[in-house]
Amino acid sequence: MRPKQINFDTLANDTDYLASSQQLAAAGYLALLPAAAGKFIPQKVTLTSAGNIATVVFTIVGLGQNGEPQTEDITGINGNTVASTLYYTAITSIYGDAGTGASSVEAGINGIASFIYPVDPYCHGNRIMVSGTFVATYTVFWSNQKILAGETPVWVAEADQTDKTGVTGLHYDGGITAFKYEITAYTSGAPVFSHSDQKSV
Repeated sequence: MRPKQINFDTLANDTDYLASSQQLAAAGYLALLPAAAGKFIPQKVTLTSAGNIATVVFTIVGLGQNGEPQTEDITGINGNTVASTLYYTAITSIYGDAGTGASSVEAGINGIASFIYPVDPYCHGNRIMVSGTFVATYTVFWSNQKILAGETPVWVAEADQTDKTGVTGLHYDGGITAFKYEITAYTSGAPVFSHSDQKSV
């Protein structure tokens, strides 16, 4: 049987990927770009301002890692960038509870990602590859709990797949139900995570 391969293209750091630089005259919503509504690899959302918006609380509404609705409040910053705690696959709205005055704010992503990919536990040829040109740190986890049946996964990271900084390729036998990929530090580029399998026949 021919192996099936799926590629997961991550997104590079982009401070205005979700909303271009803009000012809020009063409490209200940021004008989002079309990319905000698109499904993307679960990413942390960022707010960036060269001015002082530290008194403004922004409410982010969107979809989480599994497509579930989620909401989070982020307090603005002074001449810097602040990131969300949660990971998002789409953004519905970003609301500021006060105006930003003469300061502008933009919304984007920072390259920090975390996503889960369920696999066939009866497959005896799971192959994981990480490719691309990038400067980032990531970890590959696996689990053998039945997460699609509602079991809570216990994630295991191989010692040689923890805090990796370069390309890699590895092979796993059967019994694995899911993989999780986490980018924990990011500088530049966009790593590509690939999974291929060869079912037993």
